[in-house]
Amino acid sequence: LTNEQNQSPTVYSDSANVENSFVATGCVIEGAVKNSIIFRKVHVKKGAVIQNSIIMQNGTIEENVKLDNVILDKNVFISEGKELKGDINLPLVVEKNVSI
Repeated sequence: LTNEQNQSPTVYSDSANVENSFVATGCVIEGAVKNSIIFRKVHVKKGAVIQNSIIMQNGTIEENVKLDNVILDKNVFISEGKELKGDINLPLVVEKNVSI
């Protein structure tokens, strides 16, 4: 048996810009997301730009963060103004429960 993970729908603010991405339920998207997969309960704050990345459950991406070719595991917090960039063939991977 599988536990149900029913949650409220994702909230897209007026500043959100989402292109060619899969966004799960329970998220709040205020920034830009392009060519990415966003798992449940992720908060992407205003001014953040996420491209070609995978963000797993309960992540928080603060304002003006830039992520490109990054895989973030569960419960990762990225503080304001950070820039993380991997390569298309070798993405940058951040393990779970980490704050950067």
